[in-house]
Amino acid sequence: MLSYIKRRCILFFKEREAPEIDPREIAAYLDELGEVAALTGMRMYSAAALSGALPVRRGTLFYDLAYSVLEWASARSCRTMLVQLADEGEAQVMKILLQAGDGDYVPDGALLAAVGAAGGVLSAEAVDEEAGVRLIFTGGGGDDA
Repeated sequence: MLSYIKRRCILFFKEREAPEIDPREIAAYLDELGEVAALTGMRMYSAAALSGALPVRRGTLFYDLAYSVLEWASARSCRTMLVQLADEGEAQVMKILLQAGDGDYVPDGALLAAVGAAGGVLSAEAVDEEAGVRLIFTGGGGDDA
């Protein structure tokens, strides 16, 4: 939890300093979450293939979502979580795939509101024995708030 809070505070201040962040920084934060996942007995694998700069607000929401899903999955003894950040045409997307375990992931209201305010779309669905979560942002990110 302290690792998440530390990184989240760094992102909070970055949002006030500059409009964009290098996607490799978010990738490093996701790798760090993978170390946290290992402490809960989970394996979290992440891959980031975003080109160009990433609006800081989007990076923050990608990080918040990864942590939220990790927290949910570890409470249900999921063993593996796959996280991918990628460009899909003009969109920037985070996809998360994990063992469904007990129930479906439902994001909390604050996360949904923040994603909506930033112009993103968050969806979650069960696929066979797995759960999929997807956060997508389209456009250049200039209106992100």
